[in-house]
Amino acid sequence: MDGEFFLTYVKMYGMIKTVINYTMGRREAGETYNHLVPSLKIICRSRGRHSRECQALMPILAGLPSPGVKSYHFKKIYIDDPNGWEKLPDNYQDLNSSPVW
Repeated sequence: MDGEFFLTYVKMYGMIKTVINYTMGRREAGETYNHLVPSLKIICRSRGRHSRECQALMPILAGLPSPGVKSYHFKKIYIDDPNGWEKLPDNYQDLNSSPVW
């Protein structure tokens, strides 16, 4: 293997690994979302949004979307809004087409 080919191979491997990690991270975030949101809704309805349990789950939920603008909009719509938790879809795939996921 000559040096130039090897460097190209290493760069391509790094890019492929980045894409795989991003995809796996989104899938894991989606699975966590699907487990978390039903519990969050039950807790918020029964104990209120300002309960200790609900307040503990909100930062976890806020950390799931992709970082940057999507995370900002997700937090603004669903976390900062006092009734935002009621608007959360039960399945993260319903968020895939929106600018928040």
